[in-house]
Amino acid sequence: MMKPILCILLVILLCFSFIGCKSNELVGMFESLEVETTENIPYVRYKEVVLENTTIDCKKILEENNADWSFLEVYVVQGDTIWFGFQNSENKLKKWNIASINSDGKEFSIRYSGTFCVGDGADKTYDQNNNNPSNGVYQHDNGFYYDGKIVLTDGVKTVEYDLKTNVSTEFAATDYEYPMYEIKAEILDYHTISFYKGNEEKIFDVERGKQTSKVFAKLYNELEPKKNWDDIGYLSYLFDKVQIVDDQIYVFCRVINCMGETHAIVFRYDYETNSIQHAFNYFMGDVIINRLYVVPKG
Repeated sequence: MMKPILCILLVILLCFSFIGCKSNELVGMFESLEVETTENIPYVRYKEVVLENTTIDCKKILEENNADWSFLEVYVVQGDTIWFGFQNSENKLKKWNIASINSDGKEFSIRYSGTFCVGDGADKTYDQNNNNPSNGVYQHDNGFYYDGKIVLTDGVKTVEYDLKTNVSTEFAATDYEYPMYEIKAEILDYHTISFYKGNEEKIFDVERGKQTSKVFAKLYNELEPKKNWDDIGYLSYLFDKVQIVDDQIYVFCRVINCMGETHAIVFRYDYETNSIQHAFNYFMGDVIINRLYVVPKG
């Protein structure tokens, strides 16, 4: 009676070993991909800021200073200074804060602290500024960096913090002039994106990706036929997210491995030439959404 059971267990172990080998093979492939951009691009993975020569864990820094503070997002990297947001509660009121830290993880400083999420119409939760910019305006996000300033808004109150002068100015949200994206983007399906500037539209699809990036061509040609254990194609959800950072556009591609886990492959998109370049990649495990995003350089 034991032999059939042992055989079944052995088969299961061999299957998991095979799947593990295939997943590792995919990791190895991504690690070997050539970076096609010429400059370093700072980005955030979960709560860590990845710079050229170091990684800063913002969650750890907050925990070292106060266990009740929770990380919001990174707004900008300005020289050796990282600017980010965190929230806490004080007398049952929610406070949003702007802090800075050096790229060596030292000299933590709170630069601004204010009460938000109060009154009718105010947002009660904080949404990050790194989603698809199809709406064309910044004001639908609770925090963003633009033109040397960090802006916080809950839809009722808006605060503009000037990084150069360290001065904060408060406005009624309806009175503040929010910046507009020059270029808008809309993911039409997981293999087609519409970029438009004024009345001009450009369509970017997988064929255009293969024509303009050797990395994308390699990725698509090798992985498009593959399916995971649940019969889902590795590239079924390829174009997952678009992020516009200042005048730079990034396309986040989602690759599913044999276990259904996500690898994020990020390309910088050039509107004028309708082309892409591989910038970086990261094994997420989970879906991408706001867990991975590019940070502006101030």
